[in-house]
Amino acid sequence: MPDRLPVFVDDEIRPVEPACSWFRHLAYLGRDPEDTLRHYAYIVLRMMEFLAERGRDLGTAAESDLVAYRRSRIELQDVPVGGTVWAARRR
Repeated sequence: MPDRLPVFVDDEIRPVEPACSWFRHLAYLGRDPEDTLRHYAYIVLRMMEFLAERGRDLGTAAESDLVAYRRSRIELQDVPVGGTVWAARRR
């Protein structure tokens, strides 16, 4: 495993897929662990928490869950993410 690779585990310390595989793929593509991977890891954690509140996970999320997550980030939170910031976080 590449150095400083984010690893996501569940309550039973098992890898959470597809997050672990995706981050491993990004690491092998040479993405910066201190900037890109760390930044993406916080975004994924936030999304996983949102999905858990809805009784879902990354493997069971539906399009409606992703639309609701986007709405919560750009319209409903105390300091909404908007414009170019949201566009950057979609990459």
